Amino acid sequence: MPQKRVPGPRTKSGRLSRAKSAVRARGFFGDETEREATATATAARQRIFGVPADLAMLPEIGTLIGRMLIAQVVTRPQFEAAVYWLTARNNMLRAIDAKIPIEPSDGAGSHFPDDAVMADVMARLREKYSEIEAVVLSVPSGLAALEAFLVREEHVPALVLPLARALDAIDGYTRRPLNNRSRVRPCR
Repeated sequence: MPQKRVPGPRTKSGRLSRAKSAVRARGFFGDETEREATATATAARQRIFGVPADLAMLPEIGTLIGRMLIAQVVTRPQFEAAVYWLTARNNMLRAIDAKIPIEPSDGAGSHFPDDAVMADVMARLREKYSEIEAVVLSVPSGLAALEAFLVREEHVPALVLPLARALDAIDGYTRRPLNNRSRVRPCR
């Protein structure tokens, strides 16, 4: 029995068009679907974290550091520093685990780089993370606090102060001019 033909605009070859406007017309990214997804996520956050509906709509509620931001345990610059550290860490780990497809600036599509380019990308990611790690290691228990709160999402009351200090150090690092970033001063 032949499959039913999905209605919608088609390319010259007869395949369904993958243009954004065509996908929206078929209803896969329509407003109703987005509203349903938001309602599902909001209901789950209310049920899991026990927050009211107005707070459950905030995307920050989905992470421990985001809930700490809402509870005003950390400040907005500290939250942004946490996101910066977590992104740098994840980029470095992703580069170590697998080859990264690189998007060329000419828009020709992604491709996997050769070993020399990949080695250069990995070296830059490791260098960036090692600079950030040096900043974090200047804070006593800073790395342990970041790992607990951001990676494992465990609330360890004894590490709240080291977390705040480590995030302040990262925030200070990101606000420094690029030519002064290599100079790391220990936290007192």
